[in-house]
Amino acid sequence: MAKKRDDYDAGLELDTSIDVVDPLIPGYRVRGLIGSGGMASVYLAIQESLDRPVALKVLNDPESAEYQERFLNEGRIIASLTHTNIITVHDIGVASRHLYISMEYVEGGDLRRKIRAGMTPPEAFDIVERIGSALKLAHDRGVVHRDVKPANILFRPDGTPLLADFGIAKEHHRDSDLTMDGSVVGSPYYLSPELARAQDIDGRADIYSLGVILYEMLVGEKPFKGESAVDTIFKHLNEPAPELPEELIRLQYFLDKMLAKEPADRFENMDALLEEVKALRSRGFDDIADRMVRSTDTTIALEKTWAKNAIRREKRSQKRSRLKHFARATALAVALSALTVAAWYYLDREPQAPATAGAADTGELTQMARPAEPKAETPLASASASKPAAQAPKATEPSVAVAKVKLETKPSVVPPKPKPPTVAKRRPDPPVKKPRKTALEEEIEYLSRYARLRLRQGKLDEPFGDNAVFYRDELVRIAPRSAIANRISYDIAEQYRRRAERQISDGEFLAARESIADGLRVRPDHKRLRELDENALSEYSKGWAKGVFDGIKRSLTDN
Repeated sequence: MAKKRDDYDAGLELDTSIDVVDPLIPGYRVRGLIGSGGMASVYLAIQESLDRPVALKVLNDPESAEYQERFLNEGRIIASLTHTNIITVHDIGVASRHLYISMEYVEGGDLRRKIRAGMTPPEAFDIVERIGSALKLAHDRGVVHRDVKPANILFRPDGTPLLADFGIAKEHHRDSDLTMDGSVVGSPYYLSPELARAQDIDGRADIYSLGVILYEMLVGEKPFKGESAVDTIFKHLNEPAPELPEELIRLQYFLDKMLAKEPADRFENMDALLEEVKALRSRGFDDIADRMVRSTDTTIALEKTWAKNAIRREKRSQKRSRLKHFARATALAVALSALTVAAWYYLDREPQAPATAGAADTGELTQMARPAEPKAETPLASASASKPAAQAPKATEPSVAVAKVKLETKPSVVPPKPKPPTVAKRRPDPPVKKPRKTALEEEIEYLSRYARLRLRQGKLDEPFGDNAVFYRDELVRIAPRSAIANRISYDIAEQYRRRAERQISDGEFLAARESIADGLRVRPDHKRLRELDENALSEYSKGWAKGVFDGIKRSLTDN
């Protein structure tokens, strides 16, 4: 039996917190808002000609040329990619100045819901294989998705996963990108390192994002999660892939290859990844626990894994210093042990008796080996002095500091000449290695680099979350007194000064005062900005007074 129109949205969570404004697209009747983002809003609508539900995606800002290009790009790309696991586009058009895309309406929710419910390894790898197949088609056509994340993987009622939202996808064969050079696009949680660095990308960026999703499906937790978007991106750039629970450890090599920091260390392309997925699935997952998140034992194992991953990074930074200290301590202990044994041997050994009773006739001669030097009392010397008197050497025998040399009566016997002491050659000092940067130093470098990049691009305070002022504020938060933060603050204030001067010359005095206030927030001691503020206020007052005077004059003239 066919569904009634009122039943289409029965299983869907519509956003009721926002008053829905019907975009009035001819031929479509809007039933509710599914979701809204920065670029577009998606509505549940009925296509009246075919009496079927559709997802109607409408551009929020039709005046933005960049958003228009992105929007049309998405429709063009999806329409060119026919695949079982890519969402279907029904129509693209313009109505009442609204750009819209009519797409397949999917009732099965998205991947986030399945992750929250808990997934088995076979389920996770089934999705990797199907979405990977969809991405392979896109990559073969020269398209990189750049925003692969659970919210963009939808499900039909029969469980078929669908890749959606190609809004920021990039076509390699096109001359220009959809964003300015150096801008960062994509969700921070699923962003590849090369995208975070605003470098050139290929399909391996999507492989990285799919690897993040795989970890989340297996463990139920995002692998890289910081306190802010910048902190999360910093983790993508610097932290290794976290360890899987013990029962999944044989899958670690696969995850590590997907999440390698350098694209060259990942799977070469989606073909290579899919081939390895098939090999894994053919071996089966019988040795792995069926349920990971719902099982109590597995939940405990996961908590241990998360805790282990949290302390693993701290231990890694301490490991090298511990090894160095251990090596030094071991070498010192060996040297002290050898010295102790040698000293004890010479201090403790008994002097030998003369060979014959007439040893005095051989002309024994005793001489000092070297002048006696005063020495501080050591534990070894104290032990020697505290021996019983019965074991003390006889008066006629030499002490430890005396060398006994026997001279034979035969003139042909010559005492051997002492060998000259050998001087050990001094080894050259090892090359001094530059100390590794701390995490704070690396984050300062990252934030300062992006702040300067956005300044060069003219992105002073827009777009939100990816502009020079944003990165400067993050930099001041973690290193408020650093010289780098101070210099970048000055450069930003200078940009506001130039903007304010242009606005004053154009007669936009109120706008100029806003720019000046923004600049003084960043650099309160900027003298030129304060002078400009007084100038803008003065000129605005003059203009206001002149306007009032002219109004009075016209009124008197009319009367």
